[in-house]
Amino acid sequence: MLRGYSHLKKTNQLDKIMEAQIALIREELKIPNSKISKNLFGASSPNANQAIRDFLITRVGHYSLNKNLLASLGKKNGKVVHPLPPQWRNLLRSMGWNVSEMGSAIFWQGYLFLCLGYGVLLGTQKFLLGILSSFAPKRAKFEALVCFHGLTINEMPRRAEGDSYEVISWYLQWSGREKDISAIGHNIKKFPEKKRGGLKITYYDPVAPLHGIRPNLKFMAWGVWASFFCLFELIRGRWWSSLMLGPAIQAYLARSQSSFAVDYLFSNSGPRKPLWAYEVEAKGGKTSLYFYSTNCDSFMTKAGYQPTPAYYRNMNWSRYLVWDQEQANFIRRCVKNQAQIEIVGPVWSSDSTAILPDLSSRTVGLFDIQPRRKSIYEALGAPYEYYTPALGVRFLKDIHEVAGEKDLVIAWKGKRKLPKGKIRQLAKFYESACKKITDSQNILIIDPDIAASRLIKKCALVISMPFTSTALIARKFGIPSYYYDPSGLIQKEDRAAHGIPILSGVNELRLIFAKESEKIKYEPAKFCAKTAEFACGNY
Repeated sequence: MLRGYSHLKKTNQLDKIMEAQIALIREELKIPNSKISKNLFGASSPNANQAIRDFLITRVGHYSLNKNLLASLGKKNGKVVHPLPPQWRNLLRSMGWNVSEMGSAIFWQGYLFLCLGYGVLLGTQKFLLGILSSFAPKRAKFEALVCFHGLTINEMPRRAEGDSYEVISWYLQWSGREKDISAIGHNIKKFPEKKRGGLKITYYDPVAPLHGIRPNLKFMAWGVWASFFCLFELIRGRWWSSLMLGPAIQAYLARSQSSFAVDYLFSNSGPRKPLWAYEVEAKGGKTSLYFYSTNCDSFMTKAGYQPTPAYYRNMNWSRYLVWDQEQANFIRRCVKNQAQIEIVGPVWSSDSTAILPDLSSRTVGLFDIQPRRKSIYEALGAPYEYYTPALGVRFLKDIHEVAGEKDLVIAWKGKRKLPKGKIRQLAKFYESACKKITDSQNILIIDPDIAASRLIKKCALVISMPFTSTALIARKFGIPSYYYDPSGLIQKEDRAAHGIPILSGVNELRLIFAKESEKIKYEPAKFCAKTAEFACGNY
């Protein structure tokens, strides 16, 4: 895979992977409506082609496909062996990829049987849980509620005191939220029920097992029919039914619920729309995609703008909640339809109960993007190289050096903690360089789980790596905010900057630090020792 990437880089073809992904998203499956079972697909039947393509992009496209495409280029006469539907195999072949017809077809059939088996197991599990739940009290009904889907524990309101900057707290203070609701639902089962702003914060499953013997027997009968129908369709060559059996079971459960939320909110970390969301819309509910970040658009190079990222090109939501007009324009470039878009300002994402250390009045908030190890980064299929270890180290070193010249303290907050595991996530060169920088007495490591807003409010100046959303948050608070590009590759008129000034190279950085430091009341730089560990090691 690494050899394949090296070949693309040497031949100036790094955009080849992205072109393949965009072509797959644009490719119409052209499955006739007469071959789409309405009893299986339910409310999504009119949009079945898009829903199936959406599922394929997430499950067999993007990251896993990228690795196999690169691997095929790294071997002499290498072939792409990947579970791909016939249309995609033909399309990639027409684009010059050496796709193994037999190997990919065998993998594809195996994948379809796995999807069929998963659907059967899921249906069986939901049926048994439904029968058991029928002997327990029925879950409480709410007059009306909104439901957040796909949240993590740090996106829940956990702070007992002070401001909290996670997504539910954002929703509660948003002037455009649903007013006539009694609760906010979420997907974290073990999170204790709370009350905020007069509303219950409670667990809510839109595809929960059914309650009652009769509804579950009806579900079992439908599930048996669906399983045999999908198997029969697979034998006939109609692969899409087996592929979507699992999502179809969830859709059946969703449309059989006794009550529905007014709005189901999904974050842009996973822009795929589940099949059950179509059932919600058919019942009069809304599905909203909210953007917790703004680093979504493609970069502008001297040759112009790169293609819009592939995974945003197949969205189909009732509503989009975005930060500003620039992001609204990005949505329109992606979906090219009469999308309902609402500009809501900065959307908070996550926070923790960690205490923010005392900060000097001469503190500079520093927000970078940690570069991943080579194999992880290259499999992303970016059409250009930017978030590399060398650039990440240069970004930190330049700001650290210039801040020291002006007797300023750096508060450095990483984007997030990466999961601990056997596979190292961060580039080793970057980790080593970071540990050397943090030996200095004018840099403070901030727990990555602390909300960026909490830190930014305490800073006199904010410097961000292009194009993280922290720059826009600082502007919202009225704090001087800049993007710093040590490479000089970013074009100053790039729309992805959302109007935030871009500093190119260390000389421009020095000028801004000299200008901004004059506005800050002098206070000897102090180092707060409340850093229990070097946070970078946990990313």
